Amino acid sequence: MSENPELPATKKQIFLPLILLSCLAVGFVGGFGFKNFIPTYQRSESNGADSNATGSIDEIIRFIQARYVDKLSYEQLTDKTIHGILSQLDPHSTYISKAELQSVNEEMNGDFEGVGIEFLLMRDTINVVSTIYGGPSEKAGILAGDQIISVNDTLVAGKKLDNTDVTAHLRGKKGTKVKVGIKRPRKKDLMFFNIYRDEIPLNSVDAAFTLDDKTAYVKINRFSAKTYQEFMGAADSLFIKGKRENLILDLRQNPGGYLQEATNILSQLIPDRNKLLVYTKGRNFKKTEYETNGRSHFNLRKIAILIDEGSASASEIVAGAIQDWDKGVIIGRRSFGKGLVQEQYDLQNGGALRLTIAKYYTPSGRCIQKDFDHYNDEIATRFKDGELEGKVKNTPKDSTKYFTSKGRVVYASGGITPDIFIPVDTSALTETYFNLRQLASEFIIDEAKNNSNQYPKELKNYLADFGLQDRLFAKFEQFLSKKGDFKNMIAKTGVKRKIKNFTRARLARQLYGNNAFFMVQSQYDEAVTSAIRQFNSPKLIPIK
Repeated sequence: MSENPELPATKKQIFLPLILLSCLAVGFVGGFGFKNFIPTYQRSESNGADSNATGSIDEIIRFIQARYVDKLSYEQLTDKTIHGILSQLDPHSTYISKAELQSVNEEMNGDFEGVGIEFLLMRDTINVVSTIYGGPSEKAGILAGDQIISVNDTLVAGKKLDNTDVTAHLRGKKGTKVKVGIKRPRKKDLMFFNIYRDEIPLNSVDAAFTLDDKTAYVKINRFSAKTYQEFMGAADSLFIKGKRENLILDLRQNPGGYLQEATNILSQLIPDRNKLLVYTKGRNFKKTEYETNGRSHFNLRKIAILIDEGSASASEIVAGAIQDWDKGVIIGRRSFGKGLVQEQYDLQNGGALRLTIAKYYTPSGRCIQKDFDHYNDEIATRFKDGELEGKVKNTPKDSTKYFTSKGRVVYASGGITPDIFIPVDTSALTETYFNLRQLASEFIIDEAKNNSNQYPKELKNYLADFGLQDRLFAKFEQFLSKKGDFKNMIAKTGVKRKIKNFTRARLARQLYGNNAFFMVQSQYDEAVTSAIRQFNSPKLIPIK
């Protein structure tokens, strides 16, 4: 899924670098996936620490608790102490509170327990964007376009709820029942459904489909505990009987995750046995090498990896290995630049410590970790300096030369530098575009609910009808005329083409499912077009 179930549709990641500028450093999960693959350090009474130092810290906390001008609990002071200590380390060593840990684990384990819907809060009403196939809501008969009016006989419509409130109402333990009152289009009376909560998958493979007779496209949004399984399921159908031989693997805006999920996928992309994919080492962490297993199921001839400034950690491991072994072409913009490995330790208070224990290196020996100076602002600086638009080239601070298998020179560069650069689409970085995207989601829900019979029944006919885009946008403009003076704003900011494409893709998703959104988007995607052009070129890798 491109949008998390029981989260608002507006949180979807679809190539929006500007969002990254403000939030990238806050929520990175990339690279901590060693807890399932290396021994976890055992907790002991002293763990080698200075007991006097530990006693002093506890003494200070107790004294502050007793004498400080404002009341602070021991837990509050402990949290502040932990955060203070970790702030002196690196940006990826973090403390996860007990309250936060459940959602973090759900994100990385690839499932949670709930009713299995994706919703959008619109006009103070919960609108069902979609139900998860095979999930509790679908089984109960909930449909896209339904509006949730009540939950367990409590009115929720018109109550100015936020997304957290909705999630609290709908999520719960597997097997528990939630009764929802539904207002369905063209139905006069309220409908009531009993939904029995169940385990809901959080898919990490957003989309998988064929672009032509030879080429398949797969988009991965993160490397969770089930990503390899999802990838293989998608690839089995895409590459059945060897009919297709080219793969576009889209890792844009993918912050990383479990390292071994990434190396398992790399073993399918690089068929040779015992090829080094990545190695890790740290002060108290011996060098560990990860190699291909030689058990590739697919006969891939040409590969393109799509990356951008939001591709981090495990995504960079995949791109780095493909680039170093000259197994494909890397297309997009310089990746985030995270070359650190975290291990997660469960704590007695129910929280967890995520600690950096090692660095990872690509097969050529590159550690692509960027400098910690101005770490949170580094991507904003790339935009300000013109790197994201291609006005200036990325100049590596470390001039050490590394060599690919064919002798091409590559650099650490604070990230993976692509073979083919695709500039950021600045029309997507305007406030007008963000506002229009929000309004488009509202418009599309109403359009799909009331006028679905005006659109082709089959997706292939929808994809082939490019005139539909103009007709749909004309309707959207009528909708916008009631919201403000957007017509002049669209003309001034030059976002018309971008928002027309998005609106057509968003409606496709509502009518035909998640794959349809990306299939429409791919028709306008410069990186995808560049990949296909490379596949048709005599030389896949541009020799520099």
